[in-house]
Amino acid sequence: MTTISRRRATVIIVQTALLIAVLIFVARAIATHWTEFSGLRTSLRILPGWLALAALVVLSAFALLIAAWRSIIVGWGEHLTYRSAVRIWALSNLGRYLPGKVWSVAGLAVLAKREGVAAWASVGAAIVAQAVAAGSGAAVVAATIPGAASPFWLVAAGLMAAVTVLAVAHPAAVRLWQRMAPGQTLRPLTPRAVVATVTATVLSWLAYGAAFWCVTRGVLGSTALTFGTATGVFTLGYLIGLLAIVVPGGVGVREAVFIGVLTPALGAGNALVVSVASRLLLTGAEVVAALAALALGGGAIVPDGTDAPPHEVGTD
Repeated sequence: MTTISRRRATVIIVQTALLIAVLIFVARAIATHWTEFSGLRTSLRILPGWLALAALVVLSAFALLIAAWRSIIVGWGEHLTYRSAVRIWALSNLGRYLPGKVWSVAGLAVLAKREGVAAWASVGAAIVAQAVAAGSGAAVVAATIPGAASPFWLVAAGLMAAVTVLAVAHPAAVRLWQRMAPGQTLRPLTPRAVVATVTATVLSWLAYGAAFWCVTRGVLGSTALTFGTATGVFTLGYLIGLLAIVVPGGVGVREAVFIGVLTPALGAGNALVVSVASRLLLTGAEVVAALAALALGGGAIVPDGTDAPPHEVGTD
């Protein structure tokens, strides 16, 4: 076995170990909450068909988020195929479960560099995508469950998204960034990329909401939630979990939001069941996506900082 082959095998083993660690971490966090609420009355009724549908819809949400991130990179004149974007995003996404919330962005930069994408573009695209997600998510929450969140924070999220987009799309702002980073060739984000990113992100929230609604059907047999309410509840929980920087993956924070908002409609026990089932489904989908990314090949990065021979980079 060559040196590079051994290094690839080592990194694949490390990545697989990370997948296992993520599952153990989430399981332990959920077990803690389950113990606290185990005495609550529930109406558990498992319907595998609805859960399978929820899993498929979650994967479609991932596909939309990947498209949003890639749209920004391509809008900056970089080249990245959708297949490569899937592999990069799925593998680096597991970094969310490490403390600090920066590891997934670091993973994007390392893996994207291997595909010939400038580090500033991959990291910048991740930051812009997160800002757009926060702004569009706030709009979704305001439209579906008015009064569930502070209007101040919803407006703040929208303004953050708007300012971020202007900062990378307006030529005058980009010229300012260029003067601050004279060694880089920065380009304004194209309007087409902005529209594509916002559209894909909003659709991803709707897909997540549909999956959450399917989960309630899959574990309770029926649901008192409308599609709109399910979408708003999931989006609110996801955003608050995202803002909890010190909590890996938002584990526990998102579930607490779900339980608090859903208890009046479903009861505390059923709200707990839905929140735990949603977390298990989402984490399982993330692990499946990462395993699929490993199967695509070319995902191993040589530990000493030297990349293995890259693929040919093309356009779709």
